[in-house]
Amino acid sequence: EEVVAFTFTEKAAAELKERIYRYVTQEIGTTEGLAGLYIGTIHGYCLELLQTHVPELFKYRVLPEIQNKLFVNRYSTQSGLTACPTSSVGTPFLKRGSNTGLYINALSVFREDDVDHDQISTGFKNAHNQYVNLLQNHSWMDFTDVLVRAVNAIEQCATDDGLISLRQTLQNYKFITVDEYQDVNPIQEKLVNSIISYGAKLCVVGDDDQGLYRFRGATIKNIFEFPNKFKKVKCRQVKLETNYRSHPEIIDYYNQWMMNHDWSSPAHKTFRYPKVIKPRKDVFPKSPAVITVSAENLDEWPIEIFTFLQKLKKEGLKDWNQVAFLFRSVNNPNVKKLSLFLEENNIRL
Repeated sequence: EEVVAFTFTEKAAAELKERIYRYVTQEIGTTEGLAGLYIGTIHGYCLELLQTHVPELFKYRVLPEIQNKLFVNRYSTQSGLTACPTSSVGTPFLKRGSNTGLYINALSVFREDDVDHDQISTGFKNAHNQYVNLLQNHSWMDFTDVLVRAVNAIEQCATDDGLISLRQTLQNYKFITVDEYQDVNPIQEKLVNSIISYGAKLCVVGDDDQGLYRFRGATIKNIFEFPNKFKKVKCRQVKLETNYRSHPEIIDYYNQWMMNHDWSSPAHKTFRYPKVIKPRKDVFPKSPAVITVSAENLDEWPIEIFTFLQKLKKEGLKDWNQVAFLFRSVNNPNVKKLSLFLEENNIRL
């Protein structure tokens, strides 16, 4: 009960739990006491906190993503959707259905990110207030609301005796760990900082080369500036530079690619920790791991891809399901052209 371990996904949490239980069983012989250890996502922790320690929210339910869209569509006026202004001359306000997802995402970013409210239109802020009030009137919380309310409760419980059980729980923590810290957004980082303000030690794991959630407010500055955020204590850094998953050729390609780019700003501020990743010590198959398939023009590109796939088939590829294509967008005309060409040549996608 003195340890909280945050993971980014439920799958990662399940894997970590399994490893910890297996390790503790081997080393100690029993898993007694591990039930009190929290291993899970930040959202899951916040929801459990609210449902355990904040009585006024006991009756509240959480809106899943699809149900949230249906809820906003059903109350398109009361939720502020159709009153939310846009910058489009032809469409002065958001529309029910076609813009619902956009509206919900904008509301989440507005509440989770470090937003300069002075730069936000009054119309959007009014729409946001309507949405928040509608949730409260129906005793609903969306995923962002769960985070915001948890942060508020943690900050208030220091002086609010109505939240004394939460205060005691926070004071009991000794160690907090956060995985994938480069993908933590401002409201999540605020939550973590609020928790450790009660005395727990903090360990974060992150890679400034793997920031994937900038669209949700995450920034690599979280991990890059972390050592300088705690003036009264020294931050110990441990480098994890061994890659246990990839072929050495892939790792070498990655290292070369990263070193060939300038990661500094115009003000000569570096935005990357210097690092050289190493493969695990193992015997790897002697086959090319990184291959470039190119063509003189885009019309020949599908043919080159098809030729390469046929080569893989001759060398032992058993099923086309062993091949995956990753694109920034599947709506790109060149991607559609490739898809059509492969289908015409009996390679179904």
